[in-house]
Amino acid sequence: MLQKPSIANRYGQTDTKRVYEHQPEFAKISFFSSLNRWTHFLTLTYKPHRDNRVLNSTEVLKSSRLFLSRLNRRVYGRNGVRRNGFRIGSCAVLGWGAYGDHPHTHWLLAKPPQLEEPDFAHLIQAMASTTHGIGVERDLQRYFSPRVIEYMLGHGFDCWIDQVTFEAKCPLH
Repeated sequence: MLQKPSIANRYGQTDTKRVYEHQPEFAKISFFSSLNRWTHFLTLTYKPHRDNRVLNSTEVLKSSRLFLSRLNRRVYGRNGVRRNGFRIGSCAVLGWGAYGDHPHTHWLLAKPPQLEEPDFAHLIQAMASTTHGIGVERDLQRYFSPRVIEYMLGHGFDCWIDQVTFEAKCPLH
């Protein structure tokens, strides 16, 4: 099984090595570890509908993209994001809970160089609390080891949300 060329090229990999040349878990963990210097691990839950209907993956993806978009705009401004393509490093995995009725996402986020740790943590909490569709259950921790990636991939590699996975791009300082 080969990696998709679009994903490999998107992250600056010039050759598409076979994933099964190494242990699959090790290859996935090293891929995610090499994307950015991760600083924060975040878990977000999502609000159910008024009739207690479980959200589908499209609705969760919409709220996830909105959260990341608002966070990028707050850090780099509207023009920095649109004209220059600046963004924070991010990666997310979707989970459904033990019974499949508790949608949540696990995020890895890379702190921009111009912000301090407490300021970035406060900004993440502020954006999560004001983004439509995100519930009140949130857990923000400092990223401390690749075991966090192992935990995220416990939900399965199929649950990786590639639409919100980006390498950091920031202005030169």
